Amino acid sequence: MGNILRGLWVASLAAQVLLIGALISRGLARRFPFFTVYLAFEVLSDVVLMQVDYRTVAYAETYRIFAFAAVLLRLGVACELFERICQYFRGMGTFRFLIAGAGIGLSGLFAVVTFRPHLGAFLHFPQGLVIEIERWETEILAGLFIFTWLFFRLTVAHKPNFDLAVRRHWAIFTVSLTISSATRLGVILTGSQEKPVISINIAMLSGDCLCFFAWLRTMRKSPPEPEERVSEMEITKAELRGQELLDVARWIGEAAKR
Repeated sequence: MGNILRGLWVASLAAQVLLIGALISRGLARRFPFFTVYLAFEVLSDVVLMQVDYRTVAYAETYRIFAFAAVLLRLGVACELFERICQYFRGMGTFRFLIAGAGIGLSGLFAVVTFRPHLGAFLHFPQGLVIEIERWETEILAGLFIFTWLFFRLTVAHKPNFDLAVRRHWAIFTVSLTISSATRLGVILTGSQEKPVISINIAMLSGDCLCFFAWLRTMRKSPPEPEERVSEMEITKAELRGQELLDVARWIGEAAKR
């Protein structure tokens, strides 16, 4: 089982490297900067963790540090994707915050009702606390994107023509979050016993590999991001604004001298 786990780990790492290359080569890294940074961080953390024996305390401490950072980056990826989705709906404005709040609230309520952990018990076992935090985050974010999809499908009459990269990124990221949440829940329910945990990790890495290769195929099929060009009129307007600011600053300076 150990060889299978390591092989899947290497395959997942290779898929992430290829995906980062596809994002950069297609110019999509500018559209999904948090996603690109998150993938690069995952590659870095995997390379570091591969050098440490997973049965040692050093591995647990290193994993815990990387996991907390990944929680923040994953949240950034989710916010970035949610903003990209809302851009396709004109006049959304601040209403998107209400949709996000409703989705997070309902998903959080579902997480509390289904499996309520005794968080006090995890305070004495930091590794378990990290796994629990990751499980809650992935479950709530998956629920948010499922809720968003249902909301727009049931309430919007004219469906926007989503870009291929955004549409499939939305679907694959939701599936990835669901797999991550289910596997971490399995680790919690099995009591972190070694053999069941290895089997769960194999299932999680298999799902991750499928998601990464699906992302890779999507990004390669997406049209290159057009280069942003600033018109001469916009440049002139910017120069005029700059000149106005300089005039105001000069006027303030002369007034101060008087």
